[in-house]
Amino acid sequence: MKSLLLKKNLTHLNNERGIAALVTIILAIIILGSVAFNFVAETRQKQSGSILTYTSTNALMIAEAGLRYTQKCLTVVDVTWGCPTILQDNSDWTTISAANNFGKSFGDDGNFSVSFPINALNDPGKIFVISTGTYKGGQRSLSRFITRACVLGDNAITSCLGTTTKNNSYIDPPLPDPPVTGVCPDDPPGFVNIPNLTGDCDLSCSGVDTVANCPDFDPGLHLLTGNILDPAFPQFCNFKLSGGDEVKTNEANHLTITVIKDFEIKDNATLKLNFDAVDPFDSTKNTTITVYDDATLKNNGEIRVNGTLSLEVADTFDMKNSSRVNHNSGASANGSAWVDGDVTIKNSSLFIGSVATDGTLSLKNNAEVQGALFGNEVTLKNNATVIFTDNEDAGSNTDGYAQCSSGGSGQIWSE
Repeated sequence: MKSLLLKKNLTHLNNERGIAALVTIILAIIILGSVAFNFVAETRQKQSGSILTYTSTNALMIAEAGLRYTQKCLTVVDVTWGCPTILQDNSDWTTISAANNFGKSFGDDGNFSVSFPINALNDPGKIFVISTGTYKGGQRSLSRFITRACVLGDNAITSCLGTTTKNNSYIDPPLPDPPVTGVCPDDPPGFVNIPNLTGDCDLSCSGVDTVANCPDFDPGLHLLTGNILDPAFPQFCNFKLSGGDEVKTNEANHLTITVIKDFEIKDNATLKLNFDAVDPFDSTKNTTITVYDDATLKNNGEIRVNGTLSLEVADTFDMKNSSRVNHNSGASANGSAWVDGDVTIKNSSLFIGSVATDGTLSLKNNAEVQGALFGNEVTLKNNATVIFTDNEDAGSNTDGYAQCSSGGSGQIWSE
């Protein structure tokens, strides 16, 4: 009897153990199934995300290619690229409109479409462009302003006809081999554009009231207390300083000075621009000096620049015998000279900024420019020096830089 009862209890216990083992197996299967399901689901999600990232990234790259292609078409002429005709060799980009939108297809590798929406900031040398790239269902868009490149920001020296260096002249960094020659208009060569004279006086200094409207500069008549140029006289027939003269302009006035005939600073005389500037490097304080005949600095004559200086000269510009421009600040971005005629810098004279001329540009006898040069023809000799390194932005803060391009700033990509 006891044996039978014991067997019966053992059988019941074994049955319970079997059920527990079965439940454990079932739970294990459920857990493993859940893990496997989650793994498969997550893997599929990651694969889907990877595909989305892949297509989106390729669409973005195609959109960028569309902008770069448009920029090339606008700034370089090459019939082999298949550019829209209106983009090639177009001197006025305001003629480009939505009617000229275009696209390029790469078959199964996607396509881009380029559009030219209306933008208030467009001008003959600057245009707003949108490029949309498409790749296997993914689509991305990039936009930017494209501007004409300014050669002053590319190399130390650029010329239309050629650059000559001799007798220990030094260029930092050295020019490319062969030197860069610009694509220059036939008449005039280069890009300097001096505005026409306006106002009450003509180029012979004759007018309605010559004494009031175009007098020769006279320290006794045209300076206020502290040697400050009287803002009532923004225009002169001749403007000449000598013998240690010191003339100042203040931050509030004289952001433009017009000289109808000759501009001359010599014999230790100094013109101090924006002498009272709170920030001497404030690039919003641009002084433009426009000279319709010759400009000369010699014998330690100097222009000191607070803010920025655009010197525009319709005839020749000469610096000699230790004369200086923008030496006080040393910021090459804040000085520029734009000259229709020839430029000569010699005899230990120093210009800090950019110098551009439609004529011949000559540096000689220890002359130095810390910045960039452009000329129809450029000559350096007898220890002349041009330092472009760390001065790649020469002249870019000045108002005159617009003569070189529609803007010297780097291209900005927006999505």
